[in-house]
Amino acid sequence: MSGHHQEREPIVNDDGAPVLIEWFDGPNVTRNVVRFVWAVCIATFAFDLIYWQLGLFEHAHKHGHYWFEEHIPAFHGFFGFFSFIFLVLTAIQIRKLIMREEGYYD
Repeated sequence: MSGHHQEREPIVNDDGAPVLIEWFDGPNVTRNVVRFVWAVCIATFAFDLIYWQLGLFEHAHKHGHYWFEEHIPAFHGFFGFFSFIFLVLTAIQIRKLIMREEGYYD
C-alpha cells in the first residue's frame, strides 16, 4: 500500500449541485423506484398469503379488531389501495367544481 488514494471527483447533477445518493440521479430512476415498490408489495402480499393460507405460524395469530381483518388476506393493502383510488377520483370531481378560469384573480 502506497498510502496514496485517489480523490473521486464529486458527482453533480445538471444544475451543478452535488448528488448525495447516486442511485436517485440515474436515467432510469422512476422505473427503478416503481420496480422496487412493486417488489415490496408482492413480497408483503406473498408473506401475508402464506401466513394466512398455509398456517406456517401456528403459534402466531392475527389479532384483528374485526372479522375481516383476520380472515381476508392482505385486507389492509387492498383497503389502502382502494381508498387511494377513491380519494383520487373524488379529488378530480371536486377540482371540476371549484376550478376557476385562468385570469379569475387578476
